[in-house]
Amino acid sequence: MEHRTPAASLPADEVRPILDALCQALDYRWGALNVDLIRTDDGRLVVVEWGARLGGNGVAELLLLSCGVDATETYIRMALGERVDLTPRFARNAGMRVLSAPEPGKLTAIEGLDAAREVPGVADIILAVQPGEHVVPYTRAGAKLGYVLASGDSAERVEATFAEVDHTLRFVVEVDE
Repeated sequence: MEHRTPAASLPADEVRPILDALCQALDYRWGALNVDLIRTDDGRLVVVEWGARLGGNGVAELLLLSCGVDATETYIRMALGERVDLTPRFARNAGMRVLSAPEPGKLTAIEGLDAAREVPGVADIILAVQPGEHVVPYTRAGAKLGYVLASGDSAERVEATFAEVDHTLRFVVEVDE
């Protein structure tokens, strides 16, 4: 339902050998890399997704909000053969939260969008739907109504921003019968 930076991060000394082994096994030497890992109950790290692409679901935007690195621009510059600087410009907390339909049905209205965009800490609200479309609760990427991007000086500030957006933004759904 959301991504946060900085996350409850996995130690680099545990993650790096896994990424190095994957890249070596596939002879992957250059380009964007999106890897999802989970820690199992017994403490092992397991790769659950690997893709030679930028991260989705607002991850690239989170890098810009949290450290000032524009992943999309950097990737394009790399593709053009230009040298890039990945040095963080600052360190902030940021988050992306998925917007979900309350119930399946026809979306009849989106209320409070302008007010939600004005909530302190909101960087953007990206919508993937419009009134008249059929919507369902979020259980897969294609079912999201959109997402909220927020940043602040603490994880608590980002959470407060999300809470205010949740209170302000409303998706009105004519429920399926």
